[in-house]
Amino acid sequence: MSRCTPFILSGEFTIYRAAEIRAELVAALATCEQGLEIDLAAVTEIDSAGVQLLIAASSTARTTGRRVVLGAASEPVREVLALLGLGDSFDTPDVEVAAPPQQLQGETT
Repeated sequence: MSRCTPFILSGEFTIYRAAEIRAELVAALATCEQGLEIDLAAVTEIDSAGVQLLIAASSTARTTGRRVVLGAASEPVREVLALLGLGDSFDTPDVEVAAPPQQLQGETT
């Protein structure tokens, strides 16, 4: 991947910031020829809107022969990706995604 400045997110990666972050992600992805590294180490909260933006960025990159790499991820990000079964959906060379939580015996879903 070409050496682009990592796209660093911090704080909440939720619906409340989705439009702002989407615009920034699109601009960042457009400037990197090979792809984009997203650093999520300082993300304190992520919801389905944040996950959707990650999926959309990855999909857009792939259609143009590029890729999105999650270079770092906070515990909340790793937990949500694991909970949704998306741990293997992203290039994550340095990110260990937690195993999904185990259901307690006697608990129903």
